[in-house]
Amino acid sequence: MASGCVESRGDGCQVYRHTPASPTQVGEQNSTGQLSVLWTSQPCAPNKETCVQESTLRDDFAQQHVLHCLQALAEHHGEVMFVISQLRFSDYLNRPCYSATTALFPRFSDIEKRFRDGDFDVLVLHRRYGVVIGEIKSVGLHAGTAENSYQNLVDDVAKRVRKAAWQLNKSSEVLRYLLHDLSPPPPVHKALILPYITSNSLGAVLEKYEDLKTTLCQCLETETTDDAVQLCLCSNQMSDRTRPWEFTDDVMSGLSHWWLRLTTHEDDYSMTGDIYEDIVARSQPTGKVHIHFYNFQKGEEEVTKSINDLVNFAKNETLHIVMDEVYPDPTLAKSYNQFVMELTAKNREVHLWMAGAMHNCIPYGLEEKQMLVPLRCVPVVQRMLINVVDLEKINIKNYANRIHHSCDGPNIIQLMHAGDGHAERWPLECWQCGFQIAEVLLQHLQIGCGIPGMCERDKENVSVQRKNVSKLNHGSVHSGAGKKATASTPPLQFCDVFVLTHGHLHDDHVEDENGQLKSHANRLTVGLRDAGIPVHVVRDYRDYGIAIWEADLKKAVLRKDDKVTLAEWNDVLGLERKVVVYVPGRKDDLDKQFSNEKLETWGKAISMTRCISQLIIVQLSGDDNAYK
Repeated sequence: MASGCVESRGDGCQVYRHTPASPTQVGEQNSTGQLSVLWTSQPCAPNKETCVQESTLRDDFAQQHVLHCLQALAEHHGEVMFVISQLRFSDYLNRPCYSATTALFPRFSDIEKRFRDGDFDVLVLHRRYGVVIGEIKSVGLHAGTAENSYQNLVDDVAKRVRKAAWQLNKSSEVLRYLLHDLSPPPPVHKALILPYITSNSLGAVLEKYEDLKTTLCQCLETETTDDAVQLCLCSNQMSDRTRPWEFTDDVMSGLSHWWLRLTTHEDDYSMTGDIYEDIVARSQPTGKVHIHFYNFQKGEEEVTKSINDLVNFAKNETLHIVMDEVYPDPTLAKSYNQFVMELTAKNREVHLWMAGAMHNCIPYGLEEKQMLVPLRCVPVVQRMLINVVDLEKINIKNYANRIHHSCDGPNIIQLMHAGDGHAERWPLECWQCGFQIAEVLLQHLQIGCGIPGMCERDKENVSVQRKNVSKLNHGSVHSGAGKKATASTPPLQFCDVFVLTHGHLHDDHVEDENGQLKSHANRLTVGLRDAGIPVHVVRDYRDYGIAIWEADLKKAVLRKDDKVTLAEWNDVLGLERKVVVYVPGRKDDLDKQFSNEKLETWGKAISMTRCISQLIIVQLSGDDNAYK
């Protein structure tokens, strides 16, 4: 059995794999730089001739070729993944010494008999994208030789692809069963890997077999043959088989495009860090958090469903529930009360924590106990929150004073929406503010340095247009800012950043029924992009509709694309980011009933409480304060 681990760190990629060796590779150990590879072979019985079939060697070389490609992906994109190769289904949690612990998880012995025989050629556990099942077929190596005519090759490829589709479906069923105790379930992706067949050749074979096209499309869950072929990793997207460790820019581009097509789907659940660690380690589930998604705005039916689900989940045991971001919305007060009263009637051992709830909005029947320990913000952001927001005025209890923190956090960076180039009233329509924010993200925080070539390209882009940017007006930057990440400090990514504001957010041109321009891209977004920052905008539902707004918000939650998220304050309740940029704003057409003071208070409070580490504040000029 061969297995491997691929994990990208701040200083490189470390790989440890146990592989079946050829007769000339017995006991050889090779260690170079950041890459460590151990080659071993199983001992043979004495005085017994070892016979290695050509097909076995071909399959082993194909396995190693795929591992080289995954390693290159991890290094190039800063990915975190755990890779296992040639894992037999029956080897899953089968060691007797761990029987007491493994009894807590779905067991392979309980699965249907028809699923018990088989293995995973390649199983990738990814920190963000979930699980990838890869089925490798080493067909086509001797294409064009006299011993293998074209028709024989076509028939052989068709046979192997049909078998691979069946094996992928079987592996997917086994995996979903073994992980069905996780909530939400991790996304599972299936990939056919053909190291010796090009994409064009695969497409040509599929055109000759109509039933095979249908089989492969159903297996990979695609509607067209072209989409199915694009989800297959073929030889034209991989390194040369004679030098599998060498990757040109073109090869890496093709490999990267295949990986993104395979792993990014709109309907995937988010792969949380807890679920990733659970799958990798399968530790004892004591204290695990299970996430349940309910929207009480849908009414009484949704509340009843949530109660039944939780009661069945607890099975009369003690139930600890965390309801995040519960605000004093009058329309939801009835739903919260119904939820609490009916749930406690069915299960008396309920402990409910309502995070973000106002102290005058506690549902009837609950005994209130205050928890004053900050769970998200670093001390420097907490102090800023207390200084700029009158907590008592909005009925929020202050934090406890005697709390030990390992560090104070990076100093808050402040930028001014004032001076040359800042002609607009609000920063959302200020190109200069967008470019100024980008300079802080790229140069001071070194965001993007985890991807080779990304940081240098962005800094060059910034320097070319530096003459258009006024001098930064910000406070001192924490001593750690601007330093390249080490193995102990993973590099920041663009998806670690929120830019939060209050205004009508647009990302393209929208026309009304008469063809007249109705909206435009916000100038802040244009400034960020001109400086080299990739931006995902959660667009205004009033202009784009609820469906587009929900799709944009889902992308922000899943963070599949490495982009900075520009969103409304209220759209990101319950979410958090390492870096948060607060941008003041106001909707003049909708905010007439709200005072300027209240808008600023809530805007800062929501934005600051989304921040885990680095806070950046865009300030309005004192004399020209747009709130006045």
